[in-house]
Amino acid sequence: MAPEDENLFCATCQTALGIRLPTNTTQTCFVCLGVFQETFAKRLEDAIRTMVEPYRQFVKFSSDNNTINLPGDLIYRFTSCGNQKACADYTQKLKQYGKDTLRKCLRRIEIDHGTSEILNSFPSCVKDEQQGHLSVAVVVLPTVTRPPLDTSHQSKSRKKRKKRTYEEVSQGGDPRDNLERRIEQQGKVVWSINSSTQPVGGAWDPPKDEALTDVEIHVAVWRRPFYVKSCYTKTRRDVSQTPFVVVDAGVARTRGVTSVEEQIVPILTQHVGGISTSNNNEDSNLVYGKCKFHASGREDLDVKMLLPSKPNSDITGRPFVCEVTDALEIPLPTVTLPKIVREINHGDESPSHRSYGSNPLGVGIAPELAFCPSSSYKNLQAETEDKVKFYGCYCWSEKPVTQEILDKFTALFPLKIQQATPIRVLHRRTNMKRTRYVLSYQGTVIDEHHFQLHISTTAGTYVKEFVHSDLGRTIPSMASLLGCHTDLLELDCEGIQMSPHTVADSLE
Repeated sequence: MAPEDENLFCATCQTALGIRLPTNTTQTCFVCLGVFQETFAKRLEDAIRTMVEPYRQFVKFSSDNNTINLPGDLIYRFTSCGNQKACADYTQKLKQYGKDTLRKCLRRIEIDHGTSEILNSFPSCVKDEQQGHLSVAVVVLPTVTRPPLDTSHQSKSRKKRKKRTYEEVSQGGDPRDNLERRIEQQGKVVWSINSSTQPVGGAWDPPKDEALTDVEIHVAVWRRPFYVKSCYTKTRRDVSQTPFVVVDAGVARTRGVTSVEEQIVPILTQHVGGISTSNNNEDSNLVYGKCKFHASGREDLDVKMLLPSKPNSDITGRPFVCEVTDALEIPLPTVTLPKIVREINHGDESPSHRSYGSNPLGVGIAPELAFCPSSSYKNLQAETEDKVKFYGCYCWSEKPVTQEILDKFTALFPLKIQQATPIRVLHRRTNMKRTRYVLSYQGTVIDEHHFQLHISTTAGTYVKEFVHSDLGRTIPSMASLLGCHTDLLELDCEGIQMSPHTVADSLE
């Protein structure tokens, strides 16, 4: 198959085909559909600029995550012109041209936004890991309407996902896949030169009037994740760490007045200009853009998270990291991050040295909100194994207790204990025994049936069960030491020490 007007070959395609004819730059090339012609680069840049516009605050493109898929139709059209031997070289030329053109377009857009100076204000982890940088995926298709390719013999159909509901939304997916899904929902077929998919039996022949067609450019732009870390305190017993939803008889209800996550994530999201929704797949229960809150362990809803009564720079609130994916903006370290802290804390002052800020809902974060490496997010839970946690326990004893009785237990610590999975969490945790340590102990009598404990423990210790024994599932416990029924009335976490040597030093 060849066009009737042979002037419809561009210079690049003529060279690849081994022919020399006068070229007409005002007409679209029959083979490449204008991809090798001057107007394509301008159209590509304009399409990318349109999608980049919402991200204009920080426009710096990643160096290794940008792709352009040119249509496989171009290879088919080339071979139909009679030079199949040169097909491999032509395919490689198309791929390289697409990469080079995309790279030049992105470079011009970066220069226009003057991002280099802004980047210098960020810590090295942002620059080294390209946190918050933009990535681009381009899919180029012929504008002609043609029969869909039967590719069932070569590719598996995508799994159908349930229509998402509010409760089911989670973060995930790939913007490239979502771009192709949106194209397919328009009744179009994505056939890329990078794909092995071919028309069945080579039976698809484009009509001759396709020589007058063009290409259309589809673009997806998204911001890579960036990470910020700090520590938090909470001074109320009706605030959970994350939204606490309980389903009872099919009805969902939320416990507590709010959560730590709900006091931090919306404010952080607001100060990064919001999260893009353009890369989500509407037919899936996954969203690509999201701000995810991840803490080092957790305390129960009715447990306060405080700082120690005596200020100690080595003991902090509970560490957390937020991973922010596809944010429209990236916060400036010296300007935006301090604003986020002030808004969460409701000002710069704290009424007590035992908490951060003065938020009436009890949640505050340390002023040192800062960017951090991605490893801080991924390893946060693993690092909790090395931490020491400090607790204040307000306890009740069935039998009268004296200061002398409490003092005689001091010599037992550090105390090795065996804890079976608590009854209260058996519905979601494996039933097994764990070895834990209560590292330090101080008991103070309040009255003959009430006393205060100040203890420190290794990570993963169930403190409530250490006090009341959980029907004998924790051995030893305060109940077994006192020889009577003992209960924990109030529990405060009084700080966390993330030193890898503290536990070993305490046990020596």
